[in-house]
Amino acid sequence: MAKDTPRATAYAIRRTKALRLRVQGHTYKDIARVCGYTTPERCKADLTKELRESVRETADELLELELIRLDALLRPVLKKAKAGDLWAVDRALTIMERRSKFLGLDAAQRPDDYSQFDRWLSGIVDDPEPVIDPEDVLGKPVQDLEDYDELTGDDD
Repeated sequence: MAKDTPRATAYAIRRTKALRLRVQGHTYKDIARVCGYTTPERCKADLTKELRESVRETADELLELELIRLDALLRPVLKKAKAGDLWAVDRALTIMERRSKFLGLDAAQRPDDYSQFDRWLSGIVDDPEPVIDPEDVLGKPVQDLEDYDELTGDDD
């Protein structure tokens, strides 16, 4: 079947509508009923196939979608919160916290507890100079196991 036939166009329109409904959080059963699929399973199979064939959304696109959803949730709650509804204030703050987490705003203000230790440790580990130079102790380069024994005091 060619992609530009009326039937293919009708299926593409149906899939687009079904995908929009799924993004909005509707169940496959509801989408099947609204879009004319014979069963919810057929609807799910069609949407799964469409998603596999389509280009995957980037992380930025998914983030944008989640932020749009949060904005849609926040609008009506914020009106009630401004009017003094304490429940709405709590919900608004929860939505705002979630938005902040998505955007990484909280992490930007919180210092990494281990950052100074990591820098210090890497300075020790990455330092090519030994703490004690065996040549300074022995007065000569360590050449073999006997020199090592002399340095450590092992006579075994």
